[in-house]
Amino acid sequence: MTPIAYVSGVKGEVEAHFDIQCSGNQDYYVWATNNDGYDLPIKKLIIVQGEYVYPREAFSKKFPSGEVGFWDTFDLKWYVSSINSIPSDASKWVEIGETKNQLYVTKSTPITEPYDPAAEAMGIYSTLIHHTTIHLSCKNANQLSNSQNIVDAIYSEFTNQKVIKVGGTQAMQYWGPGIGSLFPQCRPVRGLLQFENTTCGTWSNFFRDMIKIQGDGNIRSYGVDWYRKLSLTPNGQALIQQYFDDLGTFFQGAPEAEGYAVVYGQGPNAYIPTTFAVEKWDDDTYPFQLTYLMSERDVYHNVLTSPQTPKILSNGNPIPQLALTGLEGQGNHDPVSEFFNHAINEYNGQYYDPSYGTPKRNSQNDWEDKSIDFFGAKARAVIMENGMTNEYYLTWLAEQNTSSFQMNFFLIN
Repeated sequence: MTPIAYVSGVKGEVEAHFDIQCSGNQDYYVWATNNDGYDLPIKKLIIVQGEYVYPREAFSKKFPSGEVGFWDTFDLKWYVSSINSIPSDASKWVEIGETKNQLYVTKSTPITEPYDPAAEAMGIYSTLIHHTTIHLSCKNANQLSNSQNIVDAIYSEFTNQKVIKVGGTQAMQYWGPGIGSLFPQCRPVRGLLQFENTTCGTWSNFFRDMIKIQGDGNIRSYGVDWYRKLSLTPNGQALIQQYFDDLGTFFQGAPEAEGYAVVYGQGPNAYIPTTFAVEKWDDDTYPFQLTYLMSERDVYHNVLTSPQTPKILSNGNPIPQLALTGLEGQGNHDPVSEFFNHAINEYNGQYYDPSYGTPKRNSQNDWEDKSIDFFGAKARAVIMENGMTNEYYLTWLAEQNTSSFQMNFFLIN
């Protein structure tokens, strides 16, 4: 079925082409009816390049103003006659079949931008109308008019972690297997729809686009991280000192092992790359008295292809493995749990996380408190084992998430 879209408050228009296999040159009259009252009047067919054409004509009524509409199948039942008679005179009309289309009505004129390959190459992604985007947007917000209700209804598509594209058969994924080979092609929304696998920024843009398609530009995308908070506050400086102190004391008395700091940049621009873990983690399994964990990622935040083996140093200090099942994400019951940053959305002071489909939160701190377990930083260990020197990537446990505000939120778009 061919998808069709209109803006609310207008009359839809239709042009139809017919293949009529009849002898003679008589005139033909056609009209159509719809179960919801969007009927088409009787019109005489015209011949255009050898085809019989029902000239473009508007429905008998407008779509309700300021209200989202959705028809997975919009039916028009067509009738033809060689006599121009009133529709109620059934003896004069022959039913010739139905047309079926997916039909979408947006609350207001969609807010979109032209496709810009140069901007996309720099990580700036335009809002485009994809079939899946408008389909899921209108389907979930059908017959709604209140802006907040529309946003919440559209977000409900994400809450069961099973978002399926039009024509798809399985849920699209958040950090699914093989994602490393999809960068950067999976970054724009069209990349998600092509590969059905992407990261948080694209899931955030996907949700944002579904709102903007309804003509609402009040949706915002935010990035969240911890290293900027770490580097810009006095507490951050104290944590940096603790980071280096732990490197000295943890490996003391273990001659086979040595710990190394991981520092990005040089001089005044240098910083320690930080990380955080999502809420599903269990502090009883990983007591916070631990200093290091075997990370899921290398020092550049690339996801490791296989888990690192846990270690106990000769001084008795353990380095357990990050092995717990993470918080379930889109199409993935166990996505990566450890991040350098994350992307979420804000609307009317409420925060939405479409990557996970978790309940909306009432403030930045509320989102942080219910989403994040602990904060840390990257480090390395070099351990001599069986005559060989092996390198391991570590996560230093800096602090647990508390009820106080700890993260940095920055507006993306």
